[in-house]
Amino acid sequence: MATERRTELDIESARRDWRPQEALLSRRTAPVLDPLLEPLWDGVRVLAHFRGNPDGVSEGAVALIDIDGTDVTHLAPRAANELRGRVMASEAVIDGVLTDQALDPGIDRQLQPGPPVPSMSPMNLFMPRRMELYEAHIPEPMVPTDAAFVAVDLLSVDDQLLIDLPLLERKRLLDNLFAADELLRVSPYVRPPVGPWFTSWRSAGFRGLIMKASNSRYKPGEYTPEWVEVIRLPRG
Repeated sequence: MATERRTELDIESARRDWRPQEALLSRRTAPVLDPLLEPLWDGVRVLAHFRGNPDGVSEGAVALIDIDGTDVTHLAPRAANELRGRVMASEAVIDGVLTDQALDPGIDRQLQPGPPVPSMSPMNLFMPRRMELYEAHIPEPMVPTDAAFVAVDLLSVDDQLLIDLPLLERKRLLDNLFAADELLRVSPYVRPPVGPWFTSWRSAGFRGLIMKASNSRYKPGEYTPEWVEVIRLPRG
């Protein structure tokens, strides 16, 4: 039993060393096969480490670790408290963003698709001349004083590693991990054609979007050409 406990602690420690996977930083649109598209939330990227209480009654423990390995749970105390009581698993590592954008009372309506954009073809949405990608200088992320937690990926659940599963499968598991509310959300994602969604995301104040290959795996702490961030949404 002691050996099993040591092994569990070793695994837990190793996962604490994980950092979020990041999109390729490029001036050109890299080919992304069978992409899923998400709004690009402003805020602090974190991995949320959840461990349930063995008694199955008390709330679990949560730590929010940023890309530098710093515990920033204090930036979103209410959201962390929601995670402690809502995650339906014994253990989970969740990729997400601490952001006050999700606290906007109208965000649910704003994230819904808007009217069609007849002047923009689906192909134009992916042409480099219609959008700007991250350059060498990247602005510092906004640090919220209070924030919601918006989940974008699931790396582990019930001590089962998911990083070798396709992104789409990880997303499906994430959708069932907790009951969402204003402080705890799962980021929406869509497939092309996405013109109406661009309209809504732009009007909601999102500075861009991220394209991710639906079959992509997750390599903690690495950059991947299968994810591309676009920091200015195209206009029709």
